[in-house]
Amino acid sequence: NNEEYDLNHPHLGLAVVISNGTFDRLKPRKYAVKDIEIMSSAFRSMGLMVLKFQDLTAKQMYEVLNSVASLTDFHAKSATFACAIGSHGEEVEIKDKRQDGEHTSYDHLIHGTDFPVPTKLLVNIFSNRNCRTLKGKPRLFFIQVDMILKVIYM
Repeated sequence: NNEEYDLNHPHLGLAVVISNGTFDRLKPRKYAVKDIEIMSSAFRSMGLMVLKFQDLTAKQMYEVLNSVASLTDFHAKSATFACAIGSHGEEVEIKDKRQDGEHTSYDHLIHGTDFPVPTKLLVNIFSNRNCRTLKGKPRLFFIQVDMILKVIYM
């Protein structure tokens, strides 16, 4: 049936769990340690191998996920991939005034311990183009952030 994923692989897959709780310029997330344990336990109970990371900078989050995406032999033998990130986050509302009216778009950011990084940049690391051995396989992303809203007028 082409409407179901093939889970018949040597490994179910890998789950990356990142939980940021201490920040240079933001209040701490006191439940960050609990977050990482709950998320890791949930993935392990499903049969996924879990890699845990705590208090990563924006650059470290990007580098960790790029390194995981480069595990092409492992992904080729896996049925799925999962990633869960707990941190502070931002929703940036961009209002663009044009001749045909005002247009609003949104960008979502996840905070490293130092700076925010666009969510789409992290998720795109595992796109079909960037991670070919996951093509046709489910890639699950769980983002748990304390949201900050910003509005930008252009």
